Amino acid sequence: MNFNFINVLNKKRFSTYFYQIFICFPVFVFLFQIYVQLVLLLSNPLSFNSRELILYFVWLPIFYLPYFLSKIKLFYYSATSLLGLISFFNLIHIIITYRPLTASSFFIFSNTNANEVTEFIDTIHLWRGVFLIPFIFLFYKSFKNVPQLLNRKINKMAYICSLIFSTIFISENILHKRFIRKGVNGDMSVWYVIYHDWQSFKMNSQRHVRSVPVSIKDTNAKEIIVLVIGESLNRNHMSIYGYHRNTNPLLAQRKDIQIYQDVISPFPNTLKSVLMIMSHSNLDKPQSQENAINLIDIFSSAGYNTTWISNQSPIGIWDNAIFNIGNTASQTYFVNQTSNSSEEATNKISYDEQVFEPFISTLNKKNSQFIVIHLLGNHTRYAYRYPKTFNVFQKANNKEEITINEYDNSVLYNDFVVDSIINILSKKSMKLNVNASLVYLSDHGENVYDEDSEFGHNYKNIIPKSLIEIPYIVWSNNNSLNSIFEATKNKPAISDDLFHHIIGMSNVMTPLYEKARDINNPAFNSQRPRVLEDHINYQDK
Repeated sequence: MNFNFINVLNKKRFSTYFYQIFICFPVFVFLFQIYVQLVLLLSNPLSFNSRELILYFVWLPIFYLPYFLSKIKLFYYSATSLLGLISFFNLIHIIITYRPLTASSFFIFSNTNANEVTEFIDTIHLWRGVFLIPFIFLFYKSFKNVPQLLNRKINKMAYICSLIFSTIFISENILHKRFIRKGVNGDMSVWYVIYHDWQSFKMNSQRHVRSVPVSIKDTNAKEIIVLVIGESLNRNHMSIYGYHRNTNPLLAQRKDIQIYQDVISPFPNTLKSVLMIMSHSNLDKPQSQENAINLIDIFSSAGYNTTWISNQSPIGIWDNAIFNIGNTASQTYFVNQTSNSSEEATNKISYDEQVFEPFISTLNKKNSQFIVIHLLGNHTRYAYRYPKTFNVFQKANNKEEITINEYDNSVLYNDFVVDSIINILSKKSMKLNVNASLVYLSDHGENVYDEDSEFGHNYKNIIPKSLIEIPYIVWSNNNSLNSIFEATKNKPAISDDLFHHIIGMSNVMTPLYEKARDINNPAFNSQRPRVLEDHINYQDK
C-alpha cells in the first residue's frame, strides 16, 4: 500500500484511510468527555476552557496504550471505566454548582455531614438531572464500540504520530515545570491535588500537639484569650456594618468592642478557611497542614490550658480535619451530637447557645487559657439556626424574601450569642482579676441573593464579595489593647493572618510571630495584595 497525496485525493481511498483511523480511536470516550465540557459551556461559559479538548486528545492515546500493546480488552474496559467515573463526578458537580469539580469542592463535601447535604439538595434545580441521560448513553456506547487493534499500516502510523505529539506536549510542560497546571486536563489535575491533600489529611488526622519555641512576656500575669469562629456570616447583613435592618441590637449598644471594617476571608468555605485561620499558613506562603504550626501548639507550649468548644458536627463523611485540630486541645466539648450518622433526621437543630455552659465551666480554670469556640452560626438552612423567639423578620412576598428573612433572623440570633459570650467573659475575668481578650470573626461570608441571584456559598467563576467580606470584632478588658484596636480597626487585612494577631495581643512570644502580619503592630503591611484563590485581587472585584 502506497500512502501518498494522490491516493488521499481519491475519495474512496480517503474514506478508507479515515475509517481505519476512526475505528482505532476511542470515539465515544472522547464524545462523553466533550459532552461534559459542553454542559459546562452551557451552564457557565466563563469556566469553559477550550484547552481541555486538546488535552483529551493528548492523553487518550496514552490511556489506551496498554490495550493496543497487549490486545487484552480488560485494559480497554478498565481505562474507559476510570475516565467515565472521573467525567461522571465532574458532570454531577457541574449540574449542581455550575462549575467544574475542584479539590476545594471535594473537601467541602468530605467535610459535610448528612444534614448539610440534605439542606444543600433543597437548593438544586433537580430538572438539571436530564443532563445525565446523554452522558449515560455515550458511556454505554463506549463499552459497546471497542476500538479495533492496530493491524494496518495506517492505524499504526496514526497512533505513533499521536503518541509522538503527546510525548512532546507533555515533556514540554514538564520541562517548564507546569505539568499539573498545563500538562493534564482539569479532571486529572483535580484528582492529583485531592490525592496529595488526602495524604496530608491522613497525616493531620494522627496529629498531636507540637512543642514550639515560646516565651512569656510577664511571667506573673495570667490571661484568657478567646477566639470565636462564626460560620457563613456576611457582614453586609449586620447593622453594625451599615445593613438597613437592625440585626445587631446588642452588639451595637456595646461601647467596649472594636469593629474592624475591612477584613476578608482567605477562602469561601469552612475547611480551608478555619485551618488557615488557626495556623501560620497563609495565602502567600501556604503550609501543608501536617507542617503548619497552629495556635493550640503555641499556647500549649506556653503552658496555657487549651480548650476547643464546638457546635459544629464533629464527624463529616470522613473524620473532619477541623475536628482533628480541635482534638489536640487540652479539653474538648462537641455539643452538637445531632448529625453523627447518615440516617439522622434532617430537621434536628443545635442552637449555638449550647456553647455557654462548657464555656462558663472552662473559665473556672486557674491558669492562663486559650479557648476556641466554633459556632454553627449562619449555615443553611437558616431557619434552623435560631429559636422561634428570634423570628423577627417575617414580611415576605416570595421565596427569595423568605430566605433573606430567615438569614437575617439567624444574624439576629448570632448577635445574641456573641454578645452573651462577651458578657460571660467580661464578668468572669473581672471576678478572677485577669486580663482577657476576645476575637470574633466568621470563617467566610454568605451570598443571600446579594449577588448572582443565588444563596449559599457556591460561586461560578469569580468569588463574590459576599462570600469573603466577614465581620471581625475584638473585645478586651485591657485599656492599652483597646487603644491599639481603636487605631487599627480601619486597616485592610485577610483573616489568614489571625495567627499573628492573636499572638500579638497575648502574653506569649515566639519566633513564628511576624510583626508585618499583625494588624495591631505598627510594622503591619497594610499594602499586602489581597489576591484570593480565583487569582483576582479583592480590590478589583
